[in-house]
Amino acid sequence: MVQLGDFHFGHDQAGFALERAMLLGWVTNNYWETNFRPHQPGLVTARYRALPYAGAFDEAAAHRFGLDAAADQPLLQHLGEPASQATWPEHGTLLDLPAGEVITLHVKPGIDGTVIVRLLNASDTAQQATIGSGLYRIAGARALDLLEQPAGELVVDSDAVTVNLAPRAVAVVALQCA
Repeated sequence: MVQLGDFHFGHDQAGFALERAMLLGWVTNNYWETNFRPHQPGLVTARYRALPYAGAFDEAAAHRFGLDAAADQPLLQHLGEPASQATWPEHGTLLDLPAGEVITLHVKPGIDGTVIVRLLNASDTAQQATIGSGLYRIAGARALDLLEQPAGELVVDSDAVTVNLAPRAVAVVALQCA
């Protein structure tokens, strides 16, 4: 739990202004009548990231900042697999993923050899997101439900697929790549 500013228990906190610079962080919750021991042995490490900004709140930028902080590990780690015979260029992108109000939550391999892309519309308006080819050429695409079950075919046009997202909606797409 993190607290910015003073104690405001029970107050309507839809908005507030900091009167003084203060950040309180509780790494473990042993406050008042919780079910945690008052002393928790062992090393506890906490890491906080703050992103100062001015102007209107940009929800998509806040989501990206949080996702970057949560996924600061390498995208791929060699686990002793045999080396691939395929050669990759020194620079490039696997897929051209959407930006702006549409956030890419996950890119992962599907169980059927597809590439699963999970998108979030982080806005209050409908958005259109285009996933384009990169080093992977998109040959086919289908919409999936949240449990990754087929929900319909998607049209691939010029090596790209376009997805319509309702406000605050999550879309899951399976890409057949060549």
